Amino acid sequence: MAKPFLSLIIPASNDAEQLPLALIEADRLFSAEQFSYEIIVVDDGSKDATSAAAKRLSEALKNIKVIDNTEQRGIGTAMHIGMLSAKGTWRIIIPQSTETSFVWICEKLRKMQPGANAHVFLLEGTHSFFRKFIRYVMSMMRRILFQSRITIFSPIAACFSSEAAARIFPLLRTKQEGMLEALLIGERLGYVPIETTLVLPESENPREKPYLQTLIETIKIRWWLWRKAYRF
Repeated sequence: MAKPFLSLIIPASNDAEQLPLALIEADRLFSAEQFSYEIIVVDDGSKDATSAAAKRLSEALKNIKVIDNTEQRGIGTAMHIGMLSAKGTWRIIIPQSTETSFVWICEKLRKMQPGANAHVFLLEGTHSFFRKFIRYVMSMMRRILFQSRITIFSPIAACFSSEAAARIFPLLRTKQEGMLEALLIGERLGYVPIETTLVLPESENPREKPYLQTLIETIKIRWWLWRKAYRF
């Protein structure tokens, strides 16, 4: 395949029931567009038939590629592997695939071109009051802790230009908090994300990660940044 315009990366873990429909829907929407694309599924050591289901679809849908992690290494690692395996001019990560996020991708990509301040785009969804409050508190803590201007640290979808991806993702160190780490590294490299919020059904919002693990890896990232462990 020639270099595609879009690479869609989907980290998957025990998603055998939801993943096939998401892949079919993504392929249907993207095939109706004028841009070329690839869909990369990174199976993070699933215990169910996630990998097998994705591989069956890849035999029928030529734009789907499946990468297996034989053991569970974390969504952050899966993001890292998928992003560096991608070839697209634009590379989009969707931690949890929804039809709404696919439609947003199509609409956004019709207008997007890489530029000096337009290499990273973030999509946030709406949440219940409790989840919104928790995410707001965590966002404020992270903004203070990292002295960051970013407000969306756990997006429903994140889009990186090939240039930004090539500079950011080889530096990742965490197993779970890959998105947070990528955004903070990107900000320090001068990539200011453009943030968008969409109203989504509550069921279409991404799964929450364990808060304790999130806190531990957040502290690790702060420590690595302070010690200048990242080779910018």
